[in-house]
Amino acid sequence: MTHKSYNRIRIAVMATLLSAGVLPKAANAVLIDVIATGEVTEITNALLLSEFSLGQSMSMTITYDSDALPGSTLDPTQAQYLGAITDGSFTVGIYSGSISVGIISVQNNHTTLFDGIQFRALAMGADVGGLSLDFAGMIFHDPTAMAINSTALPLSASDLTGFPEQSLGLSFGSSAAGPASGVNGRFTSIEVVVRETIPEPSIVALMIVAVGILSFGSWRRRITQRVF
Repeated sequence: MTHKSYNRIRIAVMATLLSAGVLPKAANAVLIDVIATGEVTEITNALLLSEFSLGQSMSMTITYDSDALPGSTLDPTQAQYLGAITDGSFTVGIYSGSISVGIISVQNNHTTLFDGIQFRALAMGADVGGLSLDFAGMIFHDPTAMAINSTALPLSASDLTGFPEQSLGLSFGSSAAGPASGVNGRFTSIEVVVRETIPEPSIVALMIVAVGILSFGSWRRRITQRVF
């Protein structure tokens, strides 16, 4: 089975779960913007050097539904909010793009990830060096497990600034199966803004979330490597 065929099967399975109402959703959506700025500190593939360089400025805004409900799990130390991310945007130097649906994963006193919050979403932008843009995201990590005391979604800047390790980045791939290439950076500032309340999205719109969790399992295994 090819990598693309496998992804299509995963999309179909998630779409079925969403349409059947297996994945939870809140009745209303209070939208929150996480606005981060930083600079490039790592480029993991030489093909990306045609567009990016160390020290370039980075900015990213991720909007999410703070009333999103976590999926069911047997592990009380982590929660996954499928489809919580609704949209966003980013710039790296003069390169820019948009963010669509995605997932927020939260760990509290996890056995291997300790305290962490990961924002991961589909991203759209121009190809670079023959590599297509796949994902954009932010990672907050505390190896001392002191930053948070629950697996709830962050509601203010203070819920994020306590993490000693903060990074943002873009993940590029290719048409063939293989490891992703990243442009990663460190934060220089972060702001959290409550935007508005919107009505419950339709089932059709929620089905789009299936795309946002593609390759999420493999990405989680690379969290500690700081490669988006």
